[in-house]
Parts: sequence; structure tokens; C-alpha cells
Amino acid sequence: MMRHPALAMACLSAHVLALMDVSQPSHRSAAMQVAAELVPPPVFVPLDPSAKPAPTPAPPMSVEAKVPFQLVLTAKNGSLADLPKRMGDNVRRTLALNPGLQVRFLNDAECRDFIALHFERLLPAFNSEQRGAYRGDICRAAVIALEGGFYADLDVQFRVPLSQLADDSTTFMTTFDVTCYALNALFAAEPGSEVMRFVLDAILQWYAEPFHLPEWWMGTKTMLDGMTAFVARSCPWVDLQNSTTLQFGCGPRQQLRLYREKRLRCDHSATKAFAWTQTECPPARSSGFPGVRFGIFEPGPERNLVAWSRFEDCTKWGCNERRMQQTCRG
Repeated sequence: MMRHPALAMACLSAHVLALMDVSQPSHRSAAMQVAAELVPPPVFVPLDPSAKPAPTPAPPMSVEAKVPFQLVLTAKNGSLADLPKRMGDNVRRTLALNPGLQVRFLNDAECRDFIALHFERLLPAFNSEQRGAYRGDICRAAVIALEGGFYADLDVQFRVPLSQLADDSTTFMTTFDVTCYALNALFAAEPGSEVMRFVLDAILQWYAEPFHLPEWWMGTKTMLDGMTAFVARSCPWVDLQNSTTLQFGCGPRQQLRLYREKRLRCDHSATKAFAWTQTECPPARSSGFPGVRFGIFEPGPERNLVAWSRFEDCTKWGCNERRMQQTCRG
């Protein structure tokens, strides 16, 4: 694996990443260069003729953006070229929607190498974890904490480009899922993220404790715990789970952006077939596997949809091991 430059290594403490002052233009440029050097060029494979077209792409993110224009993806084995066809088509739609996007793909072996090099205290947890989804949770958190960028599960289907999910000032972004936990299937952060430092601490704490409730899922629980701890320290007046503001300041320089996962409204009857219904729940999503009837929205009553939790061809919960639980209040 390519050795990281000294600037990135300076961001590390003994067990978690310390904050890099990416508010300075020179630091931000250096951090983006680190990510660029680590990322292989994306592999573009022609879509199958029957695959659904991607929406019209938008320009890439501003060079002033604190979140690098990088997408981190993980899987147990292989590479992007080895993904199942439907999942691969979904990823290629994402790439087509985001020209210029740098892709960082890691399988389990590459995740293990990365963690051993940069987050040695997380390595025992990664090596002992039998559940593949939890190994992926550890890996994604570590990579985003160091390099910054966006992470998305392989089955998240975007309606808008990534550049619309964070503005130039955003330093951290995630989603509250329908169970009131932080959905780590889609999140983003600046390099050396202070919020992600708290998330890594929460992961370490998870593996230090012997008992966890059955309804807890490690990735979503530790994302929420880390974010909650950061907010309690930096902006304790913020009510995270009931906030109706898309983005807010927290502390001297952090800008946090929070989306909401909601069930789609799929009533296509003659009296209720409004235009927004067709937009958020096209006919292919209105029946069959219930997992495709969830979307990621801006907070508020307007129902501004930015992504679907799963691509519409997904046919079972196993496409990313996320499950449907009791809907979050509010």
C-alpha cells in the first residue's frame, strides 16, 4: 500500500485521528492531494442496455469544499469489477452522475492493511469480528476519518450528485435512519474529522463492552454515540434527533449536515397520484420487496429526496445487511 505523506500522518494520535485544520487553504489542498494519491482511477464498464439511465450529472464539488470529492466503497472480496451485475450497475450510475469523482475501493484484506498501518488499536476488533458487515463498519469509519470524503453502501441509489449533499462549509454529514440511529450507509467528513474521531472512540468502546442489546447494530449505534458525544461537548443545546435544520454550526468551525431516512409515499391511486409521489416512488418501487420503499430526505415537510436507501432492483435485505425496524418517532 502507498505510504501516506507526513502531513496525513501528523493527524494521528496513538489510537484515533486528531483534528487537521483544513480551514487553511494550504492544509485543505494537501489533504485532498493525499486522498487523490491513494485512490485508483475508477473503472468504467459500459452499462447493460437494459440498465436504467443515470440522472443528468452536475459539476464536481468546489475546490473550496472541506469534504473531498472522493467516494469510499467496501466489500468482502474482490474489486469493483467483481460486484454482482445489479449492484455493479448501481455503482456505475453513481459514477456517471458524478464526473471527476475519485473512487476508493477496499476489500477486507485491504481494510486490514489500512487499519494495521493507521489505527493499530482497532486491529484486534477488526480481526476478531466474525460479521462481515461490522468489519465494513470499522473500515469505512477509519478511512473516512483519515482521508475524508463520502462513504456509501453499494446499494444506495443517488437521485442527486454528491456535490449537492454537502456545501463548501460542510465538515460532516450523515442521516438519521428510521430507527433513530445514525445511518452509516451514507456519510461524509473532512480529512482529519473531529466528529469521526469520536466515532472511532465509540467503536473502541463497543468492543470493550461484553454485552449489547439485540436491537443494536454496531455501525449505526457507534455512529450515533460518537456524534452525540461530539455534540454534547461542542454544541450541547442541539437536539440531534429532533432537529429540523439541514445544517448547523457546532463548535468554533464544525458544520454538521443531517438528512432523514423515511418511508416512501407510494400511493398511486387516482386521487393521490401527485407529482412528488411519482418522483419519490416510481412504479418499480411501489410493490414487491419492502426494502426499496425507503428514501433519504432533507428534514422538513417538503420531502426533498436526495437518494433511495436501496436501488430499485434490490430484492432482499441481504443486499447490504440492513433491515427494516420500528419507525423512528418524528
